[in-house]
Amino acid sequence: MSPLFQEPLKHLKRFFMGKPCISCKTRATEPYHNLCPSCAKNIILVKNQKDICPRCHDTWFKNGLCPNCQGRELHWDKLHTVFSYKDSLMKNLFYLYKFKNSLPAEKDLVLLLKEHLKEFQDYHFIIAPCGESTKKRLGFNPVTRIIAQLGFSYSEPLEKVKKSLNIKTLGGESRKQQLGNIICTQSISKEILEGKSLLVDDIFTTGSTLNQASLALKEQGFSYITCLCFLRS
Repeated sequence: MSPLFQEPLKHLKRFFMGKPCISCKTRATEPYHNLCPSCAKNIILVKNQKDICPRCHDTWFKNGLCPNCQGRELHWDKLHTVFSYKDSLMKNLFYLYKFKNSLPAEKDLVLLLKEHLKEFQDYHFIIAPCGESTKKRLGFNPVTRIIAQLGFSYSEPLEKVKKSLNIKTLGGESRKQQLGNIICTQSISKEILEGKSLLVDDIFTTGSTLNQASLALKEQGFSYITCLCFLRS
């Protein structure tokens, strides 16, 4: 077949045989797979939300820190969050990627994040460790896959470990810390310590992972920790 007809045929095949937008159901989804350009433009961005906590970006807090941040020792210094997990489209898209291992959903997320992470092109990304259940289910860290496809410099010096203490004897916060401690298992180069770096994770829920990871990095010599999360729940 002539190359002249191959490209239009590919678009027609995708239009009629591809899946519709998971939000508005239109089949005109290019350049995406699970959403259309119109719905993509309307995805909720955290930076556009009013009344957010300046430390953790939780919403509906008009007067300073939210209750979760008050009286809590936070080890990160600055937080960037991109999309809101309260946006049903993003929630469904990320579910397809992280829990269904959907390659089209992964490609969509890469396209969406590419536009919003341009300002961090000169940064080195330090990947927050994911849970063992996620690794076993997918066979990879979902954050690492996306960052690698976006072409950023990155490393994975952090790991989650379980302490040998009897957690039944521990109370609330102490029990949480012992269930998911994060340690640095690789040395951090002077170039990374003194350069521009980001600690990156996929979803910010309670901030526990980022907080423990930030502490582990500060123990390695970082004086200032900037975090990035793809979604804020």
